[in-house]
Amino acid sequence: MKAAVVYYTRFGHNTVIARTIAEKLGAEQFRIETPGDPIFPVMGFCSWFNVRMKVKSMKTDFSNYDLVVLCLPIWAWKPAPPGRTFLNEAKLPRKLALSFSTGGGPIQRAEEKTRELLQGRDIEIVAVGEINTDKADEEYLKTEAKAFAERLASG
Repeated sequence: MKAAVVYYTRFGHNTVIARTIAEKLGAEQFRIETPGDPIFPVMGFCSWFNVRMKVKSMKTDFSNYDLVVLCLPIWAWKPAPPGRTFLNEAKLPRKLALSFSTGGGPIQRAEEKTRELLQGRDIEIVAVGEINTDKADEEYLKTEAKAFAERLASG
């Protein structure tokens, strides 16, 4: 299986998560980056009101992969806006897995929002994972990411 792991991180948690998943799957990694680091109120505003955040130019054609694993934080109960911009712009394969990092809030609304963004596209969400980053250390993040990657590899 040819896989790509695409991630956005603001505080570094998803760097650890994405790297661990990529290593376990033998996948390539791609980071979604914004032109700057928006301050917290801007991040929340953009998430709450579905404002598209600009991202730096990156590879957006992933159709030659069997699977894309998207690792995103949740902001205001939704996938972080840079990730939503990626989802709107990227050409994705038929299979997508989602790994949401959260400070403890529920991921259901973020999953629903992602499904809305994918409506009308022939893309199946094959797995959804949740990694709680509230007071999490790097070893915990790696352990949780490995477990998610093992789910993906087995099935």
